[in-house]
Amino acid sequence: MQFITVMLLIFTFGFFVSQVKHIDIHNDAFPIHVSDSVLVQTDYLQTARYLKLNLHGQDSFVTLTSEGIWYYLVNKPSPITYPIIWYAYTAPEREKIASQIQDNSHIKYIVTNNNWTSDFDYVPNPTRFPEVYQVLDKYYQPKIGFGGQTVWQRN
Repeated sequence: MQFITVMLLIFTFGFFVSQVKHIDIHNDAFPIHVSDSVLVQTDYLQTARYLKLNLHGQDSFVTLTSEGIWYYLVNKPSPITYPIIWYAYTAPEREKIASQIQDNSHIKYIVTNNNWTSDFDYVPNPTRFPEVYQVLDKYYQPKIGFGGQTVWQRN
């Protein structure tokens, strides 16, 4: 029985090696040679372009989406503790984020969207993060939209 098990393991390993030897892990798993325009939806790129053109010096932005790609696309770090709002799940964390947005006058823009990830469990972000959206409603107004993306500008 042990012989059969060992032979089965050797055969399985050999089969696995023969199947994966042609995969280029570096380029297939990390497609750094592929431009963003091939991988990212147009409305995301348009929004990122708008932010890049309109953020100057210490100006910054926050995304109220669950997508960390925004900071990469705009080439700016997140000015708040949680770059992905879903990490601020408890009330104290949400209050902290709301306070950081309210108190930082360099946060010129906030990005929201109607992506399915903002409402995947039928609880929309404004309901899930009421403290943050109160700051959004009080200090920001919708400025421009690209597809499903909305850019809000500080009053």
